Amino acid sequence: MSSFPKIKDRTWRENLLDRRHRPRLGGGQPGKDGREGARSRRREETVGRPGRAKWLAFFVLSVFFLLGCGAVRVVPFAPSSPPLTLRIRARIDGLSRLVIQEDTAYWFHLIASAPGRWIPAPTFLNEIEWNPDWPDVPDRNNQSCLCSSSAIHGLPPIAQHPPISLEIVQARGIVTIVQQPSPRNDFTLIVEFDDLTPPDTYGDEWYEVILIASP
Repeated sequence: MSSFPKIKDRTWRENLLDRRHRPRLGGGQPGKDGREGARSRRREETVGRPGRAKWLAFFVLSVFFLLGCGAVRVVPFAPSSPPLTLRIRARIDGLSRLVIQEDTAYWFHLIASAPGRWIPAPTFLNEIEWNPDWPDVPDRNNQSCLCSSSAIHGLPPIAQHPPISLEIVQARGIVTIVQQPSPRNDFTLIVEFDDLTPPDTYGDEWYEVILIASP
């Protein structure tokens, strides 16, 4: 017989108890310590990952690099300028037309007294006070003369930006645009002032309108 002591075979219960008390690989213990170990491992795994701040810094540096190379062009914002306008104020008696081309304007008179001749008064174009010359035929009032006045220059080139809209500020009769400027008429704008339409009127009256060019 052998002199060595006999070692009993381990039962399955002993093996199970031994496995429960065996330390885990992460250094954590069962329960709370095990959860802390799992969190620690997750933190270690994310140490090498770039955060949002790093990605944002990389994006900003890339944009500046592209701007410096001219690959990206920044277009500055330019506010739209207001459309050209022309305010007309004149004393009208009968039927007259104001002809506008480029920066020039003149009156063409048809019936009754010419603008500003029944009661002497200038024609106002924006802030410009204009006293046009007339042929004075057949009289000083240029009564139904079918004639033109002298021209005025230096006005806003409103006729170069059709179509033109009309805003009436004051009118006893009718004011209309009888010709819109276009390439066919060399961009000539014609505005008609009709003081013959109102019944039971006598003499002239102030008319005021605003011409507005297309933006």
